[in-house]
Amino acid sequence: MSDQKLFQVTQHDDVTVIHPPTSLGDREQIFEFSDELTKFVDEHKPKKLQFNFEYVNFFGTEAISSLIRVQKRVAAYGGRLNLCGMTKDLREIFKILRLDGPVFHIYSSCRDATAALED
Repeated sequence: MSDQKLFQVTQHDDVTVIHPPTSLGDREQIFEFSDELTKFVDEHKPKKLQFNFEYVNFFGTEAISSLIRVQKRVAAYGGRLNLCGMTKDLREIFKILRLDGPVFHIYSSCRDATAALED
């Protein structure tokens, strides 16, 4: 399932977990990430998708835009998406952009995030 260069994919029961790269700020890398991510979602159409940010140090605003596009795609086919494991600073960026709540369900614990997708 994992032919991607810029993120890893793991499967936990029926939850597909994407592990973004530790740093994603370079414009060219962000475009490649976005393309790979869109292709993955379009091909696999995971019903329960979780992004684990546990090892992510930097995630630029253009990369966040690609997550918003993926969120819309996932919702369009009836899937659910959440985010977990963010550092305090990264979560603060999502709060400042008013994405924590209205756009994304963000959990401190990835275990809680997985449980929320199981409901």
